[in-house]
Amino acid sequence: MKNFLLLIFTFLSFNSIFSQTTCSDTSPICSGNITPRPSLAGPNLGSPGCLGSAPNGNWYTFQVGFAGDLIFNLHQGNNPPALNNLDIDYICWGPFTNAQMATTACNSLADLTAPASPNNIVACSYSGAATETITITNANPGSNYILLITNFSGQAGQFVMEQTNASVPGSGSTNCDVVCGVDLGPTSTTIFPKPPAINTVSICDAATTSYTLHCNFQNPPVNQATLAYQWYLGPVLQPGLTTKSITVTQSGLWRVVVTHPDCGTPSEDSVNIYFGSTPVLTSPGIQAGPVGDCNPTFDLTALIPGMLAPLNPADYTVSFYTDLGASIVYDYPVTGNITNPSAFQVSADTVIYVRARNNTSPECVDSDDVSFLLDVNCTNNATAVGNTICVGNTGQLTFSGPPNAVVTYTDGTTTYNITLNSSGSNVWTTPSAFMTAGTYNYTVTNVAAGTPVVNTPLNNLATITVVANNTVTAASATPTLCVITPLTPAITHTTTGATGIGTPTDLPPGVTASWSGNTITISGTPTTAVGSPFNYTIPLTGGCGTVSATGTITVTPNNTVTAASSTPTLCVNTALATSITHTTTGASGIGTPTNLPPGVTASWSGNIITITGTPTTAVGSPFNYTIPLTGGCGTVDATGTISVTPENTVTAASSTPTLCVNSALTTSITHTTAGATGIGTPINLPPGVTASWSGNTITITGTPSTAVGSPFNYTIPLTGGCGAVNATGTITVNLNNTVSAASTTPTLCVNTPLTLSITHNTTGATGIGTPTDLPPGVTASWSGDVITISGTPTTAVGSPFNYSIPLTGGCGTFNATGTITVTPDNTVTAASSSPTLCVNTPLTLAITHTTTGATGIGTPTNLPAGVTASWSGNTITITGTPSTAVGSPFNYTIPLTGGCGTVDATGTITVNPDNTVTAASSTPTLCVNTLLTPITHTTTGATGIGTPINLPAGVFASLSGNTITISGTPSTAVGSPFNYSIPLTGGCGVFNATGTITVNPDITVTAASSTPTLCENTVLTPITHTTTGATGIGTPTNLPPGVIASWSGNVVTISGTPSTAVGSPFNYTIPLTGGCGGNATGTITVNPTNTVTAASSTPTLCENTLLTPITHTTTGATGIGTPTDLPPGVIASWSGNTITITGTPSTAVGSPFNYTIPLTGG
Repeated sequence: MKNFLLLIFTFLSFNSIFSQTTCSDTSPICSGNITPRPSLAGPNLGSPGCLGSAPNGNWYTFQVGFAGDLIFNLHQGNNPPALNNLDIDYICWGPFTNAQMATTACNSLADLTAPASPNNIVACSYSGAATETITITNANPGSNYILLITNFSGQAGQFVMEQTNASVPGSGSTNCDVVCGVDLGPTSTTIFPKPPAINTVSICDAATTSYTLHCNFQNPPVNQATLAYQWYLGPVLQPGLTTKSITVTQSGLWRVVVTHPDCGTPSEDSVNIYFGSTPVLTSPGIQAGPVGDCNPTFDLTALIPGMLAPLNPADYTVSFYTDLGASIVYDYPVTGNITNPSAFQVSADTVIYVRARNNTSPECVDSDDVSFLLDVNCTNNATAVGNTICVGNTGQLTFSGPPNAVVTYTDGTTTYNITLNSSGSNVWTTPSAFMTAGTYNYTVTNVAAGTPVVNTPLNNLATITVVANNTVTAASATPTLCVITPLTPAITHTTTGATGIGTPTDLPPGVTASWSGNTITISGTPTTAVGSPFNYTIPLTGGCGTVSATGTITVTPNNTVTAASSTPTLCVNTALATSITHTTTGASGIGTPTNLPPGVTASWSGNIITITGTPTTAVGSPFNYTIPLTGGCGTVDATGTISVTPENTVTAASSTPTLCVNSALTTSITHTTAGATGIGTPINLPPGVTASWSGNTITITGTPSTAVGSPFNYTIPLTGGCGAVNATGTITVNLNNTVSAASTTPTLCVNTPLTLSITHNTTGATGIGTPTDLPPGVTASWSGDVITISGTPTTAVGSPFNYSIPLTGGCGTFNATGTITVTPDNTVTAASSSPTLCVNTPLTLAITHTTTGATGIGTPTNLPAGVTASWSGNTITITGTPSTAVGSPFNYTIPLTGGCGTVDATGTITVNPDNTVTAASSTPTLCVNTLLTPITHTTTGATGIGTPINLPAGVFASLSGNTITISGTPSTAVGSPFNYSIPLTGGCGVFNATGTITVNPDITVTAASSTPTLCENTVLTPITHTTTGATGIGTPTNLPPGVIASWSGNVVTISGTPSTAVGSPFNYTIPLTGGCGGNATGTITVNPTNTVTAASSTPTLCENTLLTPITHTTTGATGIGTPTDLPPGVIASWSGNTITITGTPSTAVGSPFNYTIPLTGG
């Protein structure tokens, strides 16, 4: 019994970074990386293996690297650096394969997650020591072990695990790759294949210039993104690359080095990255050896630039093969290729296969096999090629064949010999020119070459072609057309022999010639007639002979017309004294004129246009006329201008003024004239007023010195221009105005009507202007030469009012004046405050109003009950304690007495009632961790809520729109029922919203009292589960047939007799009912009944004769007991579910032997 239980909850402080609290969360460790780890807190896992208890478990796994014994020292403490003062225990299971680790290992831990048998516990200790030794013998490479380390005391601490026999020869080791190792990969979740140890990535796309590498941990630490990564290109560190992922742009061996936080030594991985492009080869075609050379030597390397073009040959390695299979395999390094491609000799026609590889990216190879033929020309041959010539020239034959050979040839009549030069060629010219077109054939009949000379009969044809001279037809038309008119249709010439045309001469500008399909086409639009007729020449090109197409194109110029002989100006209805003329060329007449003045016409005769007549209107003048020419070429018009002057005009007077005698005309009177050049003597202008003319305007100015003769109707004659016209108008001159004194000078209260109007008598005036300084509310009007002042003054501000009323109309500047005295109304200021206060609370500061004019106050209206008003020394004072809020806000009125006017002091007093809050909308009961249906309280008066008291954890309250809402999910039932209180804030009074929330805890159920293994049809020792909160159970699932469950007194009891083992082990579930959630679970393992087959034989044999073995096959059993009644000398053994009976019977006494062999186990 350990004695540390009292310290289990003392000073617990655990680091969750290394949390491995369940088997499924195991952390990998190795002998090189187990630095101090925090001792974790967790549940008690029971008593697996040798452990009396297993609290606060720490789960780890390790993999065997090298075979041999593994011995570890394990110690724990909170006294760094020794860490050896706290009890530590452990249990270790294994070995497990990698596949089991990924699937079933955690469910196969003997005496914990699996039955105690078979036993896979390899080491275990439950001593009270702070240091333990873990020993695993004969560990095999690749095997995995699961280690559970427990912290019995529960105190915060750290533990360390170290391999103590690592330096002992033959000892085993752990595999640190699974803990510390890194692998490079193309993404953050994938790695390059293993093996090989170093991968190669070839990028065969010239457009791809970068590649992203990712360093992936086999056991990723949480801080992998912030570790210091070192990247190397070959042996050179790249100091600028320090992140988990990098993008590379250079070919070479890239290596990453990084240290896992749990490991003491760095890990690394490498990959070859090659950037390149896929070579594309083009076949060079047949390569012919020299004629007559039966063992030619070829330089295949000279073909490489052409086959790779436009690629740079220096970037690729090209290999040549004679074997197709070897070229398809195309190993690297290359095998099976031609080793001397620059001097490769063959004795027969040979197919060469070509492959190419990128030098910087060896995996970038051409995708298609390319081949060509080496052609061995061992037999002598000679050929001749004739040329093509024009009639009248000699021809030539160009011979080729073996160097220095003699070639014999014939034209069918004559036989010739020619000796080739050292290059194997020569040229023969015919002795005379060919005068007839056609083909002339020659036959090469023999070649004599070699040493000794070998004659090779031949029949090779050569042809000299003689071509006739070009021809061209006459022009398809000889057109005559106007300048700037398209040639329609085009002119054509048909040719033979020619392949095109040269530069035409003497085509009209704007006209061009083209050649296509043996036809010359002349088209376009001539832009001038200068040089017409155009006798053109177009030379043929190509073919034979000097031949030109010729023809004529005649271009007629456009019509012409001279300017007008005159541009006259005349009065309307006056005849043109001299006709206007235009001289024309090309035209044969005129069309309809446009814009001649009405009454004027045009005619054409003898190439002369004559314009005559009498214009009847000046409207539209000047008349810019157009007369189109007809006949001839082009669109040409005769144009000119005729200006027709209208009769004089004058506008009405700009004004017809009325002004006072001896008053200047402030704005001159004007008349605008047209046509006139001046004015004559005016008639009947007022004395002192004159008229003048300038710039087509008559201006009348001056000061009338008398009103006698008014109104003055004047006349002013125009001079110059066309017609007799006068300017006329009227000027009225008036005498000065007069006004009397005011009829009265009154004194009255503001807002009191003038009971007797004030009057002024006027002469001359026709009205009044805007009065100044009349009291507001008082107005003046004029009628029948009398000014009347009346109204009600609305203010005394400015009193006494010395008014002035200007007369209007008539002459002179005169005003009616007088005085009105206005006494002001009483005044009262606004309230000194508009208080808001709670009912039954005194007005702490009196409300005041200051008055003027008044001598006291009347009875107030609508003051709150308990509040009064008084007046003294021009001040109203309101005091008291409101006894009710009914009627609030109180808009009060206090009338002033004495003085002028009806004036009230007014204000507002707001009295608030006490706050209110309703009872809770519900009093819920719910399970812990279950969402609460919101509870509400309705408030009045409050503006918010304070901190709630005694709400369940996870439940909160908020106020919006006079409603308190309580919502959330209670996270605990401790303290239930929760009688909460929520204080109201703002408003009046101290009030709380209260209610009750009942939270029920979750149902609990203990683990099964046992996890039994029993035989089928054997009574089960009852299994029990203790519950809290439940009121019963539901229907169990997966109990063995024959086994039932019942609930009573908070205990689930499982009992019965399993009738079958089919489905074993039975992992059952029993749902608890009532309360809040929960299932009882456990496992019952039922083993089937043993079986044994009949004997394989029932032998009869002689004593002392060897027995042929008898066998029985068993199921379920794990062995056999002591046989009975076997013959002496005969024995039985059991292995692999088979009983084997062997031996030699030494006696026949007791025969026949009816033996019995009991099965054991199962």
